[in-house]
Amino acid sequence: MMRQARIVLFLSLMSCVASFLLNPSTTPSSLTRTLATKAETTEESFKKADLIASIAEKSGLTKKDSENALNALISTIQEQVSLEKKVTLPGLGSFVVKARAARKGRNPQTGETIDIAASKSPGFTAAKPWKDKLKATK
Repeated sequence: MMRQARIVLFLSLMSCVASFLLNPSTTPSSLTRTLATKAETTEESFKKADLIASIAEKSGLTKKDSENALNALISTIQEQVSLEKKVTLPGLGSFVVKARAARKGRNPQTGETIDIAASKSPGFTAAKPWKDKLKATK
């Protein structure tokens, strides 16, 4: 029974995250905050607490359960990507490890050639439906 509850919790979380990311206009305006106005553009921020509240509202879960589910999702994605596994969430996108090869660079102050070591970093690629939705809003 506990496993089924966790699965339902996880699916509710994913549904809320996907619906917000694919259609941000459905988010209650009380959850968005205006951070700054630059010239004629306004940047809005949807923070973790806002996401938790939205998940709780849409799924019927408590805020504490919603926060636990979100934290579990984030932790699982981080663990799997750290193991160099690709994590794909249909409708949202894919989390992967991106490798950068070692290369030569220049110190901008001295012009001296330096060696830049190979490195790895997390990467994200948005799913096609999400990209198409963003293109349509221009």
